[in-house]
Parts: sequence; structure tokens; C-alpha cells
Amino acid sequence: MLSDEQLQRLRDGIELSDGPTRPAHVVRLRDSAKYTHIEITITEGRNRQVRRMVEALGAVVLKLVRVQIGALRIGTLPIGAWRHLTDEEVATLRTAS
Repeated sequence: MLSDEQLQRLRDGIELSDGPTRPAHVVRLRDSAKYTHIEITITEGRNRQVRRMVEALGAVVLKLVRVQIGALRIGTLPIGAWRHLTDEEVATLRTAS
């Protein structure tokens, strides 16, 4: 289980081998007997970043689910599936970059 102090470290930014991370938005969803379920929002996309941030706390990620990439919500898209972006989604991505 992750402590409040560990979650605050994620919020403040973690020092990784390739430099410090930006602060993350972290919400504790629930705790079970052995596990902490969190929602984490990061604003950069380094290789395996969320896993490495949690490992820096001495913990392990057992399951990781991406629900959004930028302004695009994944919604009910099945794992491993893909779809064409709408014209509006493409315009949103172009505006954001």
C-alpha cells in the first residue's frame, strides 16, 4: 500500500535516471488489503514513466490502464484495437502541438 507521503512525492515530481519528472496529479481511488489504486495524470510521456515513478517509491505497478492521450479519451475501445480519428480530433491534436 502506498502512504500519503509516497503519493505526495509523485505529486511533487520524482527523480528518475533521466532527470526529474514534472509534478503529477495523483488521486487515491481506494486501498485494499495489500494494494493502492490510484489515478495519475502526467504531462510528459517518457518511456515507461509511470512504472518508473512508482518503482522509485519502492513499489510495483501491477496493472496500468491508459484512459486518455492528450485531449483524446480512449473510452470503450478494446485493448489492442484502433480506430480512425475524427476530423475534429485531428484538428484538436494539431492545435495542441
